[in-house]
Amino acid sequence: MDRSKQPIIVATDFSEAARNALVRAIILARATGAGLRVVHVVATEVLVRRRVEALRHVTGGGANDLEELRDMLRDEVDRALGLVGGARPSISTDLRSGDPLLVLAGEANSADAGLILVGTHDHDFLADALIGTTAEKIIAQAHVPVLVVKRRPGRPYQRVLVAVDFSEDAEKALDASVRYAGQAEFHLLHALSSSQRRAVDDGATATGVADTWSTPEARLEGLARRAHLPASHSTCQVIEGEAREVIAAEAHRLEADLLVVGSRGLNPLMGVLLGSVSRHVLRVSDCDVMVVRSVEIEH
Repeated sequence: MDRSKQPIIVATDFSEAARNALVRAIILARATGAGLRVVHVVATEVLVRRRVEALRHVTGGGANDLEELRDMLRDEVDRALGLVGGARPSISTDLRSGDPLLVLAGEANSADAGLILVGTHDHDFLADALIGTTAEKIIAQAHVPVLVVKRRPGRPYQRVLVAVDFSEDAEKALDASVRYAGQAEFHLLHALSSSQRRAVDDGATATGVADTWSTPEARLEGLARRAHLPASHSTCQVIEGEAREVIAAEAHRLEADLLVVGSRGLNPLMGVLLGSVSRHVLRVSDCDVMVVRSVEIEH
């Protein structure tokens, strides 16, 4: 199966942040030809009734609780389509009950999804650092890339920054970003500490000739070629400094609309859900962030 055609899953709670994610999901589904599944999760039927009562202040109505919520879900899709315009991709809606984090991760994993999208609320990233945000918890549970949408989208991604540490995670992150934003301008970035740079330079000095295939610059260029990124629409850059600070600063300087990082992801019971670099950029970046994991969680 063409991985770009794998279903896209987007979660909605009818908030503006979730609507931004839904609009982005529509744009991606239209560009890739993938099917889109819109999921709303409530914990119990009691919460269904409470949710419907809360939403009636906006929509009005008085149908059967579950059926009314399904209608609201379909209306939310229509509202998002009206915001983005254009052709309607293949879209299905699903109302589920259970733990939202587990349901969304299970939906993505069981449906052989290619991507899951979530929107962020401003208060999400002020959450207790030990507990982690909702987005981080979904990333820790899902075995597929997770796109955290922070902005109201109006067009396909234009400028993508991919953080590369030459791990399997980073290579998968590059593959996923090309899959969903292949038309964009790409910037590959490797952050190199001062000690790492000295080691590279010392190695070249010891041999008298720099090994052009082992320098980080050359490795970035090799990854760009393997991903078939045209030289006219891509750059490769190595910057000295602490990775998480370098990545966040470069995303801001480039005015990237998508930042892509790899993360091994840790067992959520350990409290630290993501590597420190992924977690930092997820919290401080003002652009959308895609996190791609390669190591599955052991349950």
